[in-house]
Formats: sequence, C-alpha cells, structure tokens
Amino acid sequence: APHLRHYPPRAWPMLALTWYLLGPLLAAGRDDFPARRTGLGSTRVAAGVVAQWARWARSRDYLFDVAHGLDTRRYARLALPLLSYAFDDDAYAPPAAVEALLRHYPAARIERRQVPRPARGAIGHFGFFREACAETLWRESADWLRQQADGRASHARSA
Repeated sequence: APHLRHYPPRAWPMLALTWYLLGPLLAAGRDDFPARRTGLGSTRVAAGVVAQWARWARSRDYLFDVAHGLDTRRYARLALPLLSYAFDDDAYAPPAAVEALLRHYPAARIERRQVPRPARGAIGHFGFFREACAETLWRESADWLRQQADGRASHARSA
C-alpha cells in the first residue's frame, strides 16, 4: 500500500516525484516504462501498469479507494491461509506499507515472514522472482503451499 504515510519522511520527496510526475509523464504514449534507464526499477513493466500504479499510489487507500471503481469487497472475505513475505532491503514496501495492505484481508489467516537483508547480494522488491531465490524462498513457499494443501485435504477427509 504505497501511500506516502507508510514511508519514512525522508522518502517522501522521491515518492512524490515518482507518483505525481515521473510515473505519469514517462508512461504517457509508451508501451514500456523506461524503468532501467531512469533508475526506477530493474524489471520491464508495461507503461499502462505504471500509470495505473501511480494513480493508486496517490490514493490514501491504494487500489481499495472507491474512486478507482474496483470491486475489492471480496478481499475482506478471503478466509484462506495467506503467506506474506517482507524484505528488509525492500525500499518499495516498508513494514507499514505491508501491514496497510494486509489489513484488507481481515478474514485471512496471515503468516508473516520478514526476510533479513542478505549478507551478499540483494532481494529488494523484485528479487523474490529471480532464480537466486529458487533454493531458499521458492522452496520455502512451495513447502508452505504443500502444507496448506495437505491440511485442507486432511480436514476435508475428517469432515
């Protein structure tokens, strides 16, 4: 939930510049957002996605703001296990932003995992999806999913 209030004040100028100027301006009339060239990311992203994200980020309640016209009512009713990762070296998602997002899942059984800054390299906001995490975080996530599936299957058999 990337509203400014979830970030330390020292981050506000850059975030405001990104959401109010750079995001909309650099996304206009393009297919791809020039994230790498501008230093705003390392992952290829469609310009329309960045423009939409910037609109949501400017809203106090992110994508849950009724002004965006999205039906998000079912988020609150999600009554399933949810695994949430947060990374100490993730400048895009500080703990307050992560918690603000998770508050929209009050019925979910949330398991939070805070991952410390690695001794070498970085995870950051997008690193979970890189192959370097395959042996650790991907395996851990797959194990968690298997445990949830096994638990649901045994619960269904006993019911």
